[in-house]
Amino acid sequence: MKESPLIRMRGITKVFPENGVTANRSVDFDVQPGEIHALVGENGSGKSTLMHVLSGLLQPDSGSIEIRGVPQRFRTPREALSAGIGMVHQHLQIVREFTVLENIIMGREPRTAWGRVDRDLAERKVGELMDLYGLKMNTRQPAFSLSIDGMQKTSLLSLLFAGAEVIILDEPMTLFDEENQDALQTALIRLREEGHTLILITHKLRESLSYSDRISIMRAGRCVGTFHSSELTRDSLSELMVSGESGRLTGGAAIPSSAAGAAASGSHPSTAPGEILLELRKIGYNGAHLPALRDVSFRLSRGEIVAVTGIRENGLETLEQILTGFTIPTSGSIEYKHLPITGASIQELRRKRIAYIPTERLVRGASMDSSVAENMIILNYRNFHSWGIMKREEIEHFSGTLGQQYNIKASPADKLSRLSGGNIQKVIISRELHTRPELVIFSEPSWGLDLAGRQFVLEKIRSIKQEGSAILVITSDIEEALECADRIVVMYRGEVSSIVRSEDVDKLGIGRLMLGVKHHA
Repeated sequence: MKESPLIRMRGITKVFPENGVTANRSVDFDVQPGEIHALVGENGSGKSTLMHVLSGLLQPDSGSIEIRGVPQRFRTPREALSAGIGMVHQHLQIVREFTVLENIIMGREPRTAWGRVDRDLAERKVGELMDLYGLKMNTRQPAFSLSIDGMQKTSLLSLLFAGAEVIILDEPMTLFDEENQDALQTALIRLREEGHTLILITHKLRESLSYSDRISIMRAGRCVGTFHSSELTRDSLSELMVSGESGRLTGGAAIPSSAAGAAASGSHPSTAPGEILLELRKIGYNGAHLPALRDVSFRLSRGEIVAVTGIRENGLETLEQILTGFTIPTSGSIEYKHLPITGASIQELRRKRIAYIPTERLVRGASMDSSVAENMIILNYRNFHSWGIMKREEIEHFSGTLGQQYNIKASPADKLSRLSGGNIQKVIISRELHTRPELVIFSEPSWGLDLAGRQFVLEKIRSIKQEGSAILVITSDIEEALECADRIVVMYRGEVSSIVRSEDVDKLGIGRLMLGVKHHA
């Protein structure tokens, strides 16, 4: 006898009236108790919207939800959580001024007999959850100093502390870096063993096929099918996601066959590097809230792509903070065109034609409450006003043109917070690259992007290299480093383990260097 679904969604339709976009079109979606269910699709396919409806963040215009056969309508996330359904969002929702512990227990603080927060009991209960699921963290660490993965682990632990039975994870691959891919699978299996049901929102094929029991595919706001993972291959899943156009489209536009071939093979056109633009000399850091660095040195030349890769906790985040002036190194120096820029602010870097696309794009790189157009013009807004009056037509034309070039599925007037994660990233990338920078510092370029979006961004990186710019890519994704870079700087425990040319090494070789197997001082 077939088991009744734990969750049954029928005919879910959601329209955003401010822009007329129908994000979900009569979607049917079932989840069985105790399964790991992947919900996959390209950016803008409607998968996050559907889960926002299930988790109470959005209200459907039509359709029904049943939990264990009982009709439900969640007006808020708190109502959904009371019914055992919680969501770890890609757009992170934590209080940056609180500690990790305070974020986890917020709203459910254990109390002493005198009504005070029982911190000892809270620490003990949270510690037990961390041990059980392998989610180790420093509970006293301030949230503002957390990396993206730290914030997501905090959000997940908060749901577990609240007793969520059904956990929706939006792009869970960002929870774990290359070293801890097995840890992700272990955590998911442990959650399922402890009675949880998991829904993974993702566009990553390997993640979907490796970790899930069943996969549902979203395309253009509809659920086009649900399959057991064993029934699918990477090729068949990719075809279902993009309607048979996989490998031929990039960002919705056809790319030349030569570029497509380069993308497929992992090769990239090369040009002879020119003058040295960026040089790091013996950069060191010993601080309280970021991993240490020791004697980090490398150069980046005009017309070259250098990727710095490794486990994020081994210094990638620290390096990003130092390069962009958010953190001052304890030793060493940084030069740009042979002039010192150590500690230079973002504003100073921009005046030198250095662009920066951060990992925390939704925190540092965007104003979520502003429109698409306002986010696009922020770097050169002076060009769009006269005598204090904004030139609305010029702004709309400029942002509309950028939107078309980057295949952004939104109108200039749309609030950025209404866009999918991938489209938000495209807005930020389009703004930064439009300034025609000489140097681009790009952290985790394909984070949160689907297949077409990822390829589109990598092609953009290659194209600005061909125009003579230098690109520094900071990434924990080995495949991304190999695919886009001319040279790869591998980090291990805060040091440069090795600097290699991409054609001289493979994924296994980089992985060994990242883990210190062939570590050189």
